[in-house]
Amino acid sequence: MLQNTRMSRSRLYVLIDSFENDMRNILARYILDYLPEAEALGPVYDKTNDRRNTDDPTGQTSIVSYLEMQEAYDCLNRHREMLPEELGRELRSNTPLLNQLVQIRN
Repeated sequence: MLQNTRMSRSRLYVLIDSFENDMRNILARYILDYLPEAEALGPVYDKTNDRRNTDDPTGQTSIVSYLEMQEAYDCLNRHREMLPEELGRELRSNTPLLNQLVQIRN
């Protein structure tokens, strides 16, 4: 029988951070491998690229590292047709829940 236990802040942080990293990795693998950064990121490209240039003027760091959680999720949704079918369905079905996760993260 499963016990209802509360998650510690540090454990919750690790879980959310892992989710964000998974989204970034999916973006890099399925989207940025096939589209230029500006096209893939769309309306958040300039802002995200400015953050990257401030932190890494050489541009060696992947731009996905500078996306906020909501921005990454929105980019994935914009290019959902490029994702494997099951992943696209999962993304679509969980989109309404993301606002709660973003609030918890912030």
